[in-house]
Amino acid sequence: MTGLSLVDFLWIAAISATVAFVVLWGLDRLWRRDRTEMPTRPTTAQDACFLFQNDVLVDQDYGDTPVNGGPHASADTWADLRDWLGERFGALPISLADTGIKEPETLSALSAEDPATLEISARNGARRVALHDPALAHAADRHQAKLVAQDLLRHRQILDQAPCAIAVMTADGASEWHNAQFASFSKPQAEHLLQAARAMPTKNRVCLPGGASDKDRHVELSCFSLGDTCVLYVTDITEVAEAEKIRAEFIQTLTKTFANLTTGLAVFDRHRRLAVFNPALVDLTDLPAAFLTAQPPLAQFFDMLRDNKMLPEPRDYGDWRSKIDDMITSASDGRYQEDWHLVNGLTYRVTGRPHPDGAIAFLFEDISDEVAMTRQIRTQLDVRQATLDTLDKAIAVIGADRSIILCNQACTDLLGIDPDGCFADMGLGDLLKACRSRLPQRSVWNEVEQAVLHRRDLDQTFRTVQGAVYRCQVTRIPGKKMTISIMPLATLAQDLAPRLKLHA
Repeated sequence: MTGLSLVDFLWIAAISATVAFVVLWGLDRLWRRDRTEMPTRPTTAQDACFLFQNDVLVDQDYGDTPVNGGPHASADTWADLRDWLGERFGALPISLADTGIKEPETLSALSAEDPATLEISARNGARRVALHDPALAHAADRHQAKLVAQDLLRHRQILDQAPCAIAVMTADGASEWHNAQFASFSKPQAEHLLQAARAMPTKNRVCLPGGASDKDRHVELSCFSLGDTCVLYVTDITEVAEAEKIRAEFIQTLTKTFANLTTGLAVFDRHRRLAVFNPALVDLTDLPAAFLTAQPPLAQFFDMLRDNKMLPEPRDYGDWRSKIDDMITSASDGRYQEDWHLVNGLTYRVTGRPHPDGAIAFLFEDISDEVAMTRQIRTQLDVRQATLDTLDKAIAVIGADRSIILCNQACTDLLGIDPDGCFADMGLGDLLKACRSRLPQRSVWNEVEQAVLHRRDLDQTFRTVQGAVYRCQVTRIPGKKMTISIMPLATLAQDLAPRLKLHA
């Protein structure tokens, strides 16, 4: 200590002591801060530690456990970790912040064969949760645990991509786990689904209101028990429900249409039982509605028609049964159509048509008025034709399309034509050709042709090359039709010759 005085030595000693005190004090503060913010290193490599401050995860250490073997990636609160550990360790504290933990508390797994423990301790206002599993001390066990964790993550991803929503419900009806599809439901919708699931199986379809902007969603619920839990599957059937609604509206429209039809309808399914009928069938056939509602077989249906005399009366039962079999075969091919002339004077037109899936439809139409009118018109035509046939004058009626509509017997005898007996329709050209052949006079028939084509009346007297005298008249009648009449004047030719202008 040569060169230093006692005073200097004391000053140096005092400064050194002060520096040492400051360094030790800073190290102590640093050590205390690290103990608060970081959990103590797990005693074994298999421990997993979590540090919470006011139930919020501030730090974690998995040890040698792989990251994908830990809790879900979104676990950042004690509630998340509690859900993750609850199935294995049972009821855990709702909140770590409210527990007055002074000494470390160790919880054992629920299963007696599971040696895992969960330790909860307090450190400077924070809560430390340590998971210890001595069963995984061996390297092979840890490897197997990693494989299980990876498989679990893979299965979770598969369930998240499932086309239906899945939720696992506890015994009290609360959601214990759900996949991503179930998470897409809003909170009120999810609660509505859980309530509906608790009322299963009385109701397995639920409509979720979509609000003001979105349309309603229709889902189908399916549940099955798995121990103390219940697995809920929710399938979106909105498109199916809308299709069913459209089909119901369509069927309702068809039902109203069928109800207003005057044609009786009877549809038999592929098993040949009556599936659909309308009220007109009851009115036309006089069959009891109760009988039709009971869906009778096709053969029994026609048996009842026969008993009610609503079928053409056959000569014998065997022949009638054979006709019924032929009717069914023809209807299956879409070839059956027949007019039934009944003993009560009515006439029904019955048509058989095939329907999808092997069904057959029969249509019953009352054509009695139509038949009566046709007969009346035919009678009137016959009378008119007979009246024309009594005339000596040859008369032919030409239609708007220049075809011969009718001619009388005198016209047939004079010109040698028979429009009714020809396979093809005869026209104006055929008539004029016959006229030129039987009554040669070129100029007259050219004038007649022009008069018909231009719808002009014509009255002409002419002499044929044989010397016979005829009078030809062209007259307009309603409906753009024309009549051509030819009357022989041979007996009056000598007396009228001086006064008539004849074409020679």
